[in-house]
Amino acid sequence: MYAPAAWTRKGPLEGVEVKGRQFGNSFRSQNSAPDGPLQHEARHEYRNKIIDPHDPGGAITSAQQMIRQYAPKLASLDPAKILRIHGYRDIDVVRKDVLGAAERHAEEALTLLELRFFYQRLHVSGLSDDQLALDGGMTFNCDAFGKILRNSKEVVPFLLSTGKPLDGRIQAYLADFNVLEALLLETAGWIAIEAATRMFALHLRREIAPAGLDLSTRMGPGYAYSLGARKVTWDLSDQRKLFNLFNGFPLPVTLLESCAMHPKLSRSGLYGLRPRSEA
Repeated sequence: MYAPAAWTRKGPLEGVEVKGRQFGNSFRSQNSAPDGPLQHEARHEYRNKIIDPHDPGGAITSAQQMIRQYAPKLASLDPAKILRIHGYRDIDVVRKDVLGAAERHAEEALTLLELRFFYQRLHVSGLSDDQLALDGGMTFNCDAFGKILRNSKEVVPFLLSTGKPLDGRIQAYLADFNVLEALLLETAGWIAIEAATRMFALHLRREIAPAGLDLSTRMGPGYAYSLGARKVTWDLSDQRKLFNLFNGFPLPVTLLESCAMHPKLSRSGLYGLRPRSEA
């Protein structure tokens, strides 16, 4: 956990001190790009060369599997959540200009979001405590697979994009040194990702319910999982294999050499599908 930090930057709220935690560390999805808006200068020094996600390695092409899409629509984003992430516990005492900025960027995010999930259902050919094997030869390794994906006969790999307009606006704010605006807008984007992911899980549950199936906990490369007193991590390098599952399909998300995604406001992962009686 990072210690609270504070930002004062020029812009519409010049001189306003915004309390919060170092954004991009405490709230950022672990399989997204590694830098938050306050670390954007280091972005160009990071290994951010785009790689080809369609390299060999047991990739299952879109010709073999049906890629489906789901585009959730968010009615609103709560500006209070934006402020709570940055340390404001009592919204009633927040200065009006700070609250107004959060409200403005929550609304702005809604106008820029182009949320879209890309997903498919793939059969599991083998599952052990530390390995997941799919029909077609693709394998993934994580010590938590046996626990979290227990009894799964299929998996649903997915990629989520928030679209280019949101990322473009954040980068424009940063280019103009409007760090506060970029910070609040990016926070709104992560809140949207969390809300959209919940909607996607509900969508999947409705889709699989007639077959008597249940959904596992979401997993993703770069995330850590508890196995008793032990923490294990699904290695981020498996992101390449996950992207390979969408080989040949046009995606609005690209993979960097670091195995992070671009735009940064993206998410990847998979769910297990198993008989409800065995969940």
